Amino acid sequence: MTDSMIVSMSNNQLEGPIPVEICNLKDLLLLDLSHNKLCGLVPSCFNTSTMSRVYLNNNQLEGELTKAFYNSSSLELLDLRENKFAGSIPQWIGTLSSMRFFLLSGNHFEGTIPHQFCEVNKLSMIDLSFNFLSGQIPQCFGNISLEETKNPELKIESRNVPITVTFMTKRNSYPYNGYILNNMSGIDLSSNKLHGEISDSLGKLSMILEKSQFGTFDEDSYQGNSYLCGRPLPVNCTSTGSTPVLPSANDESEERGFMDMEVFYVSFIVSYICVVLCIAIILYINSHWRRAWFHFIEILYNPFLRAKCSGQFSHIPNKDFIIRSNEVVAGCL
Repeated sequence: MTDSMIVSMSNNQLEGPIPVEICNLKDLLLLDLSHNKLCGLVPSCFNTSTMSRVYLNNNQLEGELTKAFYNSSSLELLDLRENKFAGSIPQWIGTLSSMRFFLLSGNHFEGTIPHQFCEVNKLSMIDLSFNFLSGQIPQCFGNISLEETKNPELKIESRNVPITVTFMTKRNSYPYNGYILNNMSGIDLSSNKLHGEISDSLGKLSMILEKSQFGTFDEDSYQGNSYLCGRPLPVNCTSTGSTPVLPSANDESEERGFMDMEVFYVSFIVSYICVVLCIAIILYINSHWRRAWFHFIEILYNPFLRAKCSGQFSHIPNKDFIIRSNEVVAGCL
């Protein structure tokens, strides 16, 4: 497999770590090992200058990104989503001069967002959602060009391989590929622990075509976000006099929950009452089912009654007669 230009083994059941021998492939431009069961660390030899796209998403890879992709000047797409990577986002992101798509969502990254992102001039998409990033959004994020992907295809010999990017919108993942990426750009920092003010410089992101949706919503649209301030809300960000208290970890876990627990409990109680009432009404109307129901309860109750009587009259020799006697059984109640 020397001189191979593409390695694509996605959507299989591959297990174990990524072999270091992959780094020996000459002129490797595309590596796709996504949707497998790979685990362990990413080989540090991935800092090649020839690789253009790396898809390692949806595996069980872990550890920190030390220098695995350091100084990969030709790398355009790095997809490490849905793994178990931890630690901080490395500062060498600024050395990836050709990077367009940087996708790290669904991992365990923590720490602050490095300002070196602002040194990459060709970024089109940044997805850092569903991690544990903290701190403030870098002020320089408004200076990121988010420029168009002018050539969304990788030319290999006589055929073109289109770039494929999956981006999440409203908790739904949508795949995009080909020339539609020419008109797409975005930053996703949702579901982290970021705090502080949203920089005014984000309004300078000229490639984001729609930026004024918040102005079209009324005040009721922001309910449940008690820490928001500024128009159209009546809370003035400058008149509060102190920094608002950050939400606790419990609040965050509740926000990330599948449903509102208060609504769940209310709906459960209402459903339970409705079921009990329906059963009672049916038994009251239909005498046949009512007799069958009481007979069923009697069958279930008799073994417990016999066991109880056996315990109470264990000192009497003729237990069989006592248990079979209706009078004695009645006395056990």
